[in-house]
Amino acid sequence: IRDALAPLLDAGFSLDEGDFDVRQSTDVVDELNDFFSLNPIQFATGSATILTESTPILDEVADTLLANPGLRLVVEGHTDNIGSPESNQVLSEQRAASVVAYLVAAGVDDARLAPVGKGQTEPKASNDTAEGRAENRRIEFQIAAS
Repeated sequence: IRDALAPLLDAGFSLDEGDFDVRQSTDVVDELNDFFSLNPIQFATGSATILTESTPILDEVADTLLANPGLRLVVEGHTDNIGSPESNQVLSEQRAASVVAYLVAAGVDDARLAPVGKGQTEPKASNDTAEGRAENRRIEFQIAAS
């Protein structure tokens, strides 16, 4: 298995003991997403500007990423269905990029982060209620393919 996977690894990565552990990385990503569920990143309405009250949350995320230097993430922005699908797509991309920019400013290598906008295409809750729409306006993390 080690020999078969070796050609697929990026330069600087190996499968030696003590290297990047996918199970551990999945746990870290799950913890970050759970943390965001309880502490959603707040943006100015209709904007990608991160509100001041969300900076301590992003500082915690930056600390987690700095403590796990092998972790590469996709930062996904999601919206509710208020507005056009096109404008929500752009807004979700801008919000994901804002989160990446904040984390990079906090010391995380930008090569480890990829912003992606999902628009209103992957709701977690019904968009028929204010509570559901609030749940759908979110940032999520996924482990990036190496």
